Amino acid sequence: MEEVFFLESNYWQKQLSRRNVLRYSGIAGLGIAGASLIACGEDSTPAPSTPSATASATGTASATASPSATGTVSATASPSATTTPGQTIRRGGTPRVLQPTGLDHMDPHTNTYPGGFIIALAYGQLFKWARAPQDDPGALVPEPYMAESIESPDETTAIVKLRPGIKWQNLDPVNGRDLAPEDIISTFARIKDPAIESTRITQFEAVQVPTAVDATTVQFKFDHPYAPFYNYIADVWQSIVAPEAAEKGPDWVKQNIVGTGPYQIEKVDLGVEIVTKAFPLSWWTPWDPAEAAPYFDGIVLPFIPDDIAKQAIALLGGQLDYGTVTQADWQTVQQDSRFGSQLISNQGFDYIRINHVLEPMNDVRVRRALSMGFDRQKTVDVAFKGVGAAITGPIPTSRTPWGQAPDDVPYHKFDAEGAKQLLTAAGFPDGLTLKNLYPAQDNVQTDFTKNVTAQLAEIGVTIEQDTLEYGAYLEKARLAKTDPEGAGWQINMHDGNRYNDISGYLAEYRTDGGRNYGHWGDADTDAKIKASDQISDIKERVAAVHEINQIIGDQAWTPGIVLPVYMNVWNAKVANVADGAEWYQGTRSFIDGWFTE
Repeated sequence: MEEVFFLESNYWQKQLSRRNVLRYSGIAGLGIAGASLIACGEDSTPAPSTPSATASATGTASATASPSATGTVSATASPSATTTPGQTIRRGGTPRVLQPTGLDHMDPHTNTYPGGFIIALAYGQLFKWARAPQDDPGALVPEPYMAESIESPDETTAIVKLRPGIKWQNLDPVNGRDLAPEDIISTFARIKDPAIESTRITQFEAVQVPTAVDATTVQFKFDHPYAPFYNYIADVWQSIVAPEAAEKGPDWVKQNIVGTGPYQIEKVDLGVEIVTKAFPLSWWTPWDPAEAAPYFDGIVLPFIPDDIAKQAIALLGGQLDYGTVTQADWQTVQQDSRFGSQLISNQGFDYIRINHVLEPMNDVRVRRALSMGFDRQKTVDVAFKGVGAAITGPIPTSRTPWGQAPDDVPYHKFDAEGAKQLLTAAGFPDGLTLKNLYPAQDNVQTDFTKNVTAQLAEIGVTIEQDTLEYGAYLEKARLAKTDPEGAGWQINMHDGNRYNDISGYLAEYRTDGGRNYGHWGDADTDAKIKASDQISDIKERVAAVHEINQIIGDQAWTPGIVLPVYMNVWNAKVANVADGAEWYQGTRSFIDGWFTE
């Protein structure tokens, strides 16, 4: 049986010593605020008095660090991993990577899934996700990218020094100028501007707009200790946008990408393909001997429906060099030397969004009946053939130690008779009919929706599908935030969102959460969520998150369904693939990788 690597399960629990943190992160110590998830847990290995680390051939940045006078640790990092013996960097070629249909715009601060890959390739970020350690490919660890170093002198301060030599692409309106602190300041001011409607605005609520320290340094201040910050700045959705671009207005940013990333857009033919060319990064030399990335001539992203069967056909037919396949194709791929592959648990999760404004979803008994009215393991066994998913609660079970097994979460254990009794008590002894918002595509969302729909029918709940093209589907899901009656959907079996810190998942359950499309939550839970972000001790923070998870389950705000498993496949001629639990972590394959022939 294939081994599935679950996000964080090895990294946070087994690699928790300070020495291993340094080894993997490329950030070394980050003070209590930044290291609250990594330096405050059980650590039976004493830290060396002067920590240091050198990256292995996995491609993570090396780092050196030493304690400051205050006892916190400053860190610098530079990419200097050694290529695998026998490998030589080879330049040239243009790999093809799928671009999902449904791309409606390319603004990194308001986009979601369809735009992430091209945004990650064309824009730059202060941090990126490091290449996962070979013994733990599910790990998500941030490392400095456009940042040369980061220092946390106290719990509410982060000082970021920018790498020298970073330039914007030679396009209007920036025309190849140098990266400056003002770019970082403008970006985070934009993310925090309610008028922009950033989907990540709540993640930076406690983070003040940074200030310039000097010509190459910015300082972030937090309203209180805020552990998630150091993960969030590696997120593609915090890509740096030039103030000149922002001044042209949101519509311009949605339609144009001018970044500092390794690929510059040459053509966007919606529905057909996106064509890029290499933009050499003199400051990013990820291998020893040092050669500036990227190594490909460009990347082409053909539009392919978010339909895994179609993606598999393109991969197996040689029309794509990176993507995913179906369970049915997995065994075929394993026996084909043309491909490399990996099963990795997605840090996203599938759940039932419930529109609490519309009747009868404002009745907790109906919501609880839905939550306990289907067998999650049956969904895994039938819809995913026992391979493509695992069961989950409201907080993804794979996000150890944060998530909890469904059987340990209220109303997540299958009980058909109990569900029927709840429906009867709510006034529906003969069952009821609900409208589910559903995208017109064939992927994992199709798989679990069909199965859950069939199971709920057995307890008397009939699901009518409101089927829309993917772009319209996203628009209607978002509409429920401002006009729940106009949106009209009562439930939305959603192929869930992914976050890089537990705080992101919890933010969805705040009443003011950027993705709280169902109007769930309450003031007491809001306070608990905000308080959890300020806890530095990992044991205390885990306990706080578990308490919130229990509340979410008890109120059945968004019942968990399954955790999809990435069945990632790539052309075996691509050297140094950076596969990982975060889909956009895979962009490292095309920044740091090359064709072997």
